[in-house]
Amino acid sequence: MFLNMNLFTGILRVRALLKQINTDKELLILEIEQGNTVKVPKSLRQDVFPMSFRYYDPILKIIM
Repeated sequence: MFLNMNLFTGILRVRALLKQINTDKELLILEIEQGNTVKVPKSLRQDVFPMSFRYYDPILKIIM
């Protein structure tokens, strides 16, 4: 919520983004381990990158 409102700037924003990504990764892994259908969180998607960059999709590393 705070990130969407742009309340953080500088290094504090970077740290908040990294914390959000780590939390999303942990939740994704927990859902996969429980056998639930999982929707990839927006913070872990590769939609914004060019196709050549998507080849190195980190989601595969997270799951395996």
